[in-house]
Amino acid sequence: MKSRYLACCFYMATGIFSLSWAAPGDDYNRAHEVVSGMTGALLDNIDKNIDVYKRDSDELFALVESIIVPAVDLEKMSKVVLARHIKNMSARQQLDFQLAFKSMLIQSYSKTLLLLTGIRIGFLSPEAPPENNKYQIIKTEIITADGKPPVRVDYVVFSEDRERWLILDLIVDGLSLLKQFREAYSSEIDEHGVDALIERLQGIDL
Repeated sequence: MKSRYLACCFYMATGIFSLSWAAPGDDYNRAHEVVSGMTGALLDNIDKNIDVYKRDSDELFALVESIIVPAVDLEKMSKVVLARHIKNMSARQQLDFQLAFKSMLIQSYSKTLLLLTGIRIGFLSPEAPPENNKYQIIKTEIITADGKPPVRVDYVVFSEDRERWLILDLIVDGLSLLKQFREAYSSEIDEHGVDALIERLQGIDL
């Protein structure tokens, strides 16, 4: 899971180039703008202020939170990860988990940003003209400078009203990031309880 999670972070932390382009639908275009806008803003800020971020992790955390958090559906992500356990959780526990989960993701992405060099991201054309619906898949691949095979990373972007589009999941080489979190956390909750999981996430200081 760790290697695929880092691959996911590579995507969220680097620049973008276009491989080819089909004639997408309006929903696809809006979803695409969320992904390209987020990654482009991250790259621009990191390139301009890399020395600052290497010295001051709080500044880096603030950057990642300001750019990534508005682009993701954190509430829905948390519900997907918690799955069957959420029905036994209080509103306070759900909020505490969501905040702890967010903090963990921000720290993980931020630390990974500083490790990346020579990474390019390509948007792949849809295999067929995308239909207009609430879920859109933005297909990409990570290309490294060492010549290794590209890593496929697809974004699942969701909109309840088809106006405000947010990232819901990342599929890295065919595996869902949220599914991996859900499986790992479900076992932990079964064994130790949800409060123990929340406490552990709150204590993460990367």
